Amino acid sequence: VVYFEVLRGFGDLSPELDLQRRRVHRLARLCSHLHENCVQEHDAGGRRVDDVYDLHDERRVLGQGSYGTVCLATHRRSRARYACKMLSISRIGPQYIDKLHAEIDAMRGLDHPHIVRLREVFYGKRKIYLIMALCAGGELFALVDTPGDHRTEAHAARFVVQMLSAIKYMHAQGIVHRDLKLPNILLTSSEANADAKLADFGLS
Repeated sequence: VVYFEVLRGFGDLSPELDLQRRRVHRLARLCSHLHENCVQEHDAGGRRVDDVYDLHDERRVLGQGSYGTVCLATHRRSRARYACKMLSISRIGPQYIDKLHAEIDAMRGLDHPHIVRLREVFYGKRKIYLIMALCAGGELFALVDTPGDHRTEAHAARFVVQMLSAIKYMHAQGIVHRDLKLPNILLTSSEANADAKLADFGLS
């Protein structure tokens, strides 16, 4: 799906390629619903991310990486808040397409309390938008570097247990994260009893 939407972003597809694109979309939707974690996918000719979510990219940037930006997204109807990872596809190579595919494919099939959950995917002309659960507590890396009562062995052990549970689950699904580090472990809130969730499956 990612491959065909990237091609489509650079111009109209031939009738044969467009037929293949439609077939792949049907299969992706079918396979998504075979998983407990059903992910809605919208192609460039369908619903746009702005039709469903308010993106606060200028005021509420949650994270910045070499492959894109994560901003706050508010669902227009329910007003629920999510994180939106915006991935640029304007100047990319085959390896980057593989990275996008791996990230979306891995997250689509994962449903675990300590893994960031993917909700929707929007394919735009120049960007791909991943709507994910919001982890308002930020990165575990920032917490470790902040003085406070959280610096206890019991607190650290709780996060280790949660991450080992997530890793065991992923491995049982045939997925290896390959980028385990503190900035990729997010906290559900800034409260002392916040849970940890594993994020960023771009190298999985």
